[in-house]
Amino acid sequence: MKKRKNILIIGYFGYVDNQLDGQTVRTRSIYKLVARKLTNYNINNYDTQKLQSNKLSIFRLISYCIKSHSIFYLPGQNNLKYFFLPLFFLSKALNINLYYFAIGGWLPEFIHRRYFIKKSLSKLKVIFVQNKAVKQKLIEQQGFKNISMLPNFRLTEFTPAITENNLEHYQLKIVFMGRVHPLKGIDTIFRMSEQIYNSFDESPMKIDFYGPIDKNIETYFYCNVEKFGFINYKGILEPDDIYDTLSKYDVLVLPTKYPGEGFPGSILDAYISGIPVIVSNYKYLSEVVEEGKSGFLIDVDDEIKLFHYIKYLYSNPEKLIEMKHYAYTKSKQYTPEVAWESIKKHL
Repeated sequence: MKKRKNILIIGYFGYVDNQLDGQTVRTRSIYKLVARKLTNYNINNYDTQKLQSNKLSIFRLISYCIKSHSIFYLPGQNNLKYFFLPLFFLSKALNINLYYFAIGGWLPEFIHRRYFIKKSLSKLKVIFVQNKAVKQKLIEQQGFKNISMLPNFRLTEFTPAITENNLEHYQLKIVFMGRVHPLKGIDTIFRMSEQIYNSFDESPMKIDFYGPIDKNIETYFYCNVEKFGFINYKGILEPDDIYDTLSKYDVLVLPTKYPGEGFPGSILDAYISGIPVIVSNYKYLSEVVEEGKSGFLIDVDDEIKLFHYIKYLYSNPEKLIEMKHYAYTKSKQYTPEVAWESIKKHL
């Protein structure tokens, strides 16, 4: 019998405190996909969050590395800055295949003035990135030849039940899901809420927030929630509840200006749930939003345009239903099967 080969997946899984964000969800998704597809391999994982509470766990990580045939590496910026080069030289010394999976869209800017990291990354077998524009930057501006596309994906078989709204008691249901943070456009949503408040005697819209609240803005956030009778904070969604919950809404808003934005998972979650999106035309988001079909793009900090599209969807329920169906259809571009085809050809 052949000895089973070991694959190690290194990334910020967030298992220590069950942190759920774009980085942890993508890391867990890669792990689950690989474990599902490579059943003849031993698939191990190391959660880099452990290093924050137990520095000695680095020895377990080294042990895992030494025993591995291949390593799938999903770092954040600090991990890439301090840990990548030792890992790279270890992989070369032990003839370990090292695969890099980028999270977000910050890699081209991050490595611009980091010569040794850039040079070492260029020697990897493959770097998987989430966006076409990131791929283009790395190839055309920085000379990389080992870049491959691996868009966001989700391991789910959810099918939304898209139905027309009851026009007699119609209320447009708006949802935000993500980190409740200024850089995710919270201020833009509240300014847009002023527009709603001043335009209607009784709001025909409601806005629900889901996600962890940044501690620095808790007072600001709750004050604004209390200010408007049509805004609610609903806590943090468990992964198993995301699609069923989102499918009960009409549109997801994400007026983000987060510098590391790549392909926000909340956009894909909305598509899978059968709802369109209104997001900032920022960084690489125009790649994943088809204007007037799967959603709308607005300028950063443009609450006027955000309000315009909210009113448009409220006034055109037939168009809203059309966009809901298209959003779900678009989600089929980002399935585990599509992702696996990108990965397996490099193994």
